[in-house]
Amino acid sequence: SSYNPIFKADRIFSIIHEEFFPDMSGSDWETKLHDSLCCVGLNPEHVLNKYPHQLSGGQLQRFLIARALLLETDFIVADEIISMLDASTRIDVLNLLAELKSCGFSVLFITHDLSLGYYISERAVILYRGCVVEMGKTDLIFNNPIHPYTRALMSSVPRLDKHWEEGGGGDLCTRESLGIQKGCSYYGRCKSAIPDLCECIEPKLVEVEDDHFVACHLNNE
Repeated sequence: SSYNPIFKADRIFSIIHEEFFPDMSGSDWETKLHDSLCCVGLNPEHVLNKYPHQLSGGQLQRFLIARALLLETDFIVADEIISMLDASTRIDVLNLLAELKSCGFSVLFITHDLSLGYYISERAVILYRGCVVEMGKTDLIFNNPIHPYTRALMSSVPRLDKHWEEGGGGDLCTRESLGIQKGCSYYGRCKSAIPDLCECIEPKLVEVEDDHFVACHLNNE
């Protein structure tokens, strides 16, 4: 949706040139653009001067990443960056992000797909209704989930080594509440909640082990 179908796809680069680098000469800009495209694994001769429908979803997504690189940014927010791509293209974009990380870029990868988050991330942050409930090293979060919501998320991922009724669902559907609480954001769905405590007091993030933080009264107690 970032592309206007009546314009060639590389118009998004022309806008960057005009707005952010108006004094850069055409030849210098071409060199900068080519370097950016090569950095995301695209051959400029094969992808420039084409309309969006002439490029694949993966190529268009790489165009957007290249556009960010043209601004010489050190930090990229990748919000559901691969949600509309097929499986083979997803892994290509994820590997590209991993390569950018190795070059010194920081990437905030936002996703609902836990497996992809585990694949790409060094650190993980679990959010529930805008509140951080658990964060730390990705391996610690995935291999030792502590917050009830994190545990429910992990148990909801289908596994090949056990039946669905053994591993999925957790307490995600218990005591559903969409009202605004003053206490824990997960109180309305947590079957282990303590009414006088969890309902009224917001839990603070506490380090339970090195680089592993959890916001849960049950854990703190």
